[in-house]
Amino acid sequence: MGIPRLLSHLEPYGVEEQLGNVDIIVDGPSLAYHIYRLGSSSTLTARNGRQGPSYSLLGDTAIAWLNRLQEGGFKVVAIYFDGFLPLAKRPTRLERLLQSSLQLQRLHATNLVFSDHGPSVESPTLPALFPTHGPRRDVSHTPPFLVPAILERLKSAERYASLVHLVPGEADEYCAEHALAHGGTILTSDSDLLIHDLGSGSVVFLGDIHPRTKDAEDPRPQGLVVSRYYPREIASRLRLPQPLEQGLIRLGYELSKDCHASLSQLLEACQKPLSRVDNDQFQVFSQPYKSLSVESRHAADIFSASAASNLDPRISELVLQSTSYQRLLFTTSPGGFATQPQGQAQEPLIFLPLLLDCPVRTSAWDSSLAVRQLAYSLFHLAYPGWPGSVREYRRIQSTANKGKSLRLLSEACTLEAAAELSSVLSHMADAFDDEPDLLWFTFALHQDMSCSHVQGEDPTTFSAIRDILLPTASSAVSRGTTTTTTTTPTTTAQGNWITLHLTAQCQAALYSLRILAQILPLVLQAAAPPAEPLAATLHSLQRLLARLPSLSEYPAASGTLALVTDLRDHPDRHLPRVASVLGLQPSDIIPRTRNEEKRHKKQQSRKRRKEQEEAARQEDRIGSASKKVYTNPFDVLGDQ
Repeated sequence: MGIPRLLSHLEPYGVEEQLGNVDIIVDGPSLAYHIYRLGSSSTLTARNGRQGPSYSLLGDTAIAWLNRLQEGGFKVVAIYFDGFLPLAKRPTRLERLLQSSLQLQRLHATNLVFSDHGPSVESPTLPALFPTHGPRRDVSHTPPFLVPAILERLKSAERYASLVHLVPGEADEYCAEHALAHGGTILTSDSDLLIHDLGSGSVVFLGDIHPRTKDAEDPRPQGLVVSRYYPREIASRLRLPQPLEQGLIRLGYELSKDCHASLSQLLEACQKPLSRVDNDQFQVFSQPYKSLSVESRHAADIFSASAASNLDPRISELVLQSTSYQRLLFTTSPGGFATQPQGQAQEPLIFLPLLLDCPVRTSAWDSSLAVRQLAYSLFHLAYPGWPGSVREYRRIQSTANKGKSLRLLSEACTLEAAAELSSVLSHMADAFDDEPDLLWFTFALHQDMSCSHVQGEDPTTFSAIRDILLPTASSAVSRGTTTTTTTTPTTTAQGNWITLHLTAQCQAALYSLRILAQILPLVLQAAAPPAEPLAATLHSLQRLLARLPSLSEYPAASGTLALVTDLRDHPDRHLPRVASVLGLQPSDIIPRTRNEEKRHKKQQSRKRRKEQEEAARQEDRIGSASKKVYTNPFDVLGDQ
């Protein structure tokens, strides 16, 4: 979150400059959120709510934004993304998660209609890349897969793929280290970078890049203008103690103790020696701002060359909590991974993306829990060391929330679960070979069915489908019509949030499979890879999961609504296959209209009548046989 008021104190020391031929180091997470704010500023306002930019639009905007920078003279040399956040950051993360969870509750309480971020929620054009006014702070729900979606898009772009680095630490540390070693300018939204030692390097905040307005009295060519901060020069102008650790870092420390102090008061405090207690606290505070060790830099090089560099940030963070995986990965650099846990193995944590699901319902992550449990268990089998469970964080009500602990499966249960999942996916892939949307939607329904069966409850997805279509089904009943193809499902608050929750369950199922898909290569490349028959099953799963959609193709609420409506409006097209794969009747999924229900009841009545008539005839035959008169005393023996 940054040190409060640090930028406001140092803002006068920024230097306005024309964009020139400068090497740029990009703070990846900051870029992702900046792009989202740009996209949110340009999208249309939905009725009684907001229409969010799609992942596809955000990815295209990120590429266009970087391209425009390079056209203006900047040269992008590296883009860093967090691959691990230290234990010390956990309170901050819990606080952020709590604020996002509370924001979701407020949206549910106040917004009648709210749209999510998906492939069908598009703006006709890219947003203004460098608006003259800063992008407004968006008050809606941040897209749950924002950072990995931008990371995925950059990796797919030939121009930037080789510049993207997922690092075994925080992105800002590696941005600072790059600037210290090679010079250049860091693009970020994190004011904490102002107190890092950047050598000759500098900092530009993403919101401080603007087009130069045309001015007849200004002979300079039009282009992009930035406000640039040079930490070493700022420290010199403020006459802060040297080295920098006793200067800007000390300034940040004093400000963290008293955010209401004036700059002159802070500078005065920086000239005084620290007490013993203060010095201990200062050493803890200054640790994240110190230069990386040689071992840590070497560990980052090893990490970048490994399969782990292809993981999503949250998945990378999970696997790096395994001491046995760390030992394997960093075997040539003992102790090089500075954040590795010490002592007894701790329960690993994963902060799952905060989905746009209904906050008064059970988390949308619950229905696909079994897939993630399998992924965690497979990784634990390949890299032992976890204490037997993984703790997940989703929505929370307070920072005291302990998350949800998932027990890891035994080897035998892991083999059984992997084989079952492979069988299910193979069957569905055959049934929906050229219809991926139906495939993954049906898989989400299957996961909800399985989860509900284990808990002894009714599947929530089927009731959601009925609730989405209920108003139109009811209107059809009142009119006595035989079709609902001209009616539209509800767009009321209740109906909208039901659709959003169903969509979130589909997204959770897909992302759970994505976790499994990204962990499988690590498992298969382990020092002691799985033996048969598990190895064959995992290779089969790997082939099946290669069909997973990219994050930009994840379903949106509008797409879910269209799919459900299509199943209802064309019941003979796809519905029988969906029902058959799930072992259900079509009517178990899509509710019947009144006339359809009448026809069904008549068919059932005729069927029961035929069964009753057949039973009566059978009874007559049995009765006639029992009344047979035997004239020969040995005839009865022939009937036996």
